[in-house]
Amino acid sequence: MTDQIFGGRYAVLKLLRQNDGRRTFLARDTTTEDMVVVKLLDLGRENQDELKLFEREAGILEALDHPCIPKYLNYFELDSSLGREFALVQTYIPGKSLQDYLDAGRKFSEKETKKIAKSLLEILVYLHGCTPPVIHRDIKPDNILITIASNRLDQVYLIDFGAVRMLMNRENTTFTIVGTQGYMPPEQLSGRALAASDLYSTGLTLIVLMTGTHPSMLPKRNLRIQLDQISELDKVNHAFQDWLNWMVEPGIEQRLPSAEAALEALESGKPRKAKPAPPPIMTPSILSRRPAGSKITLHRTPAAIEVVIPPVEFNPIVGGFTTLAVGCNLGALVLTVWALQQRGINWGAIGLSVPLWVIGLGVASLLVYILLRRIRLRLNQQQISLTCEIFNSKFDRPAPTPIKNINKLQHVKPTQGNQAKVLPRIILHSRTPDQKPLKYEIGSNALFDLAKLFHLTNNPRGFGMVTVQELEWIAQELSAWLGMPIVNE
Repeated sequence: MTDQIFGGRYAVLKLLRQNDGRRTFLARDTTTEDMVVVKLLDLGRENQDELKLFEREAGILEALDHPCIPKYLNYFELDSSLGREFALVQTYIPGKSLQDYLDAGRKFSEKETKKIAKSLLEILVYLHGCTPPVIHRDIKPDNILITIASNRLDQVYLIDFGAVRMLMNRENTTFTIVGTQGYMPPEQLSGRALAASDLYSTGLTLIVLMTGTHPSMLPKRNLRIQLDQISELDKVNHAFQDWLNWMVEPGIEQRLPSAEAALEALESGKPRKAKPAPPPIMTPSILSRRPAGSKITLHRTPAAIEVVIPPVEFNPIVGGFTTLAVGCNLGALVLTVWALQQRGINWGAIGLSVPLWVIGLGVASLLVYILLRRIRLRLNQQQISLTCEIFNSKFDRPAPTPIKNINKLQHVKPTQGNQAKVLPRIILHSRTPDQKPLKYEIGSNALFDLAKLFHLTNNPRGFGMVTVQELEWIAQELSAWLGMPIVNE
């Protein structure tokens, strides 16, 4: 293998790693004479989903630009004795992984661990600040390289972005768990990964560095690691111990909310109890992406996301239905009064007025409901809720369910030829505890179904509470927060 050249350019020097149909080589770029890393995916033993993930890793590395993250150099397909393979080329970092040092029996001092922590958090600040945020999902000693200068720890690098991907959720299937057993927080084990999930893995990695103990062997009680029972940490500064505890809280609502907050708390050196962290403030999301003129408010933090849709404004289409309601109700009233004024009640006229009353009052009720209704979609770490608010009345449609039950984010878009049949909307598919399907919809409107029934228009956008551009914006924000792909159907 050492005499092989990939892509007519990359001369193989040695095999670095091999597992699950992937091989990683150290190679020399014969064009630039630089050392590079070539990762190969053997499609003969992998499926198309794995190819998509491999391509996504290449795309993510190409988009990232940080001195402590390997740089994307090339991506190509090649034929080998094993069949069809795909190659990802990235810069070579001349360092050893933290796992290599642990395997050799080394434990890291508090000073060294703090330096590694600061470097990792600075990398995470960059990753989580991308649009959408990039969650590594597999931080562990094996994926962290360090270089040594003058017998001292020099640089820290974060590698292996193969786990940076959207969670592949499907209805009626289990979650695809991304990460390494032992280093994953509870929410990631249930199929979700957020920015705070990377903090948990980082904190656990730091504990392992100082103790030399695998996460599965650390003392725990109710999922919480008992640092005060680990002898190797007896002499560690109390404030640093408290900070580590904060990083690895099993409940995400008790954990540090962001890499910025974690870095600030680490550098301040103050224990959590002396300076409790304020609750996250709901701040507007990426306003530059919000469509011009939109009155929808969207707020997002690592802990929650909320979309508030105001009532529909009066427009010509609503005016047409208002005219219909007034006309039917007025006609029904005239018929009813005339029938009652006759010497004997004219039951024929009463019979004619009944369908007019049904249509008039039904459309009027629908108009009041739509013109006064405010929609509030809220997702936090516990549940999803969709609340309709009319004056001081609030009701959930459907009832709230646990956030972990969400299994699909669907964005329905009209296509050529079905503009008069499909209303653009977002549907979050979930399930009740007894596995009955539930749908949380934004953009749906009963007026559209009524107009479609009467063939009144070919333009569904005139009936939606949310425009196509606003739906696209909201879908992207929900996808980024949930870590879930958008299904366009």
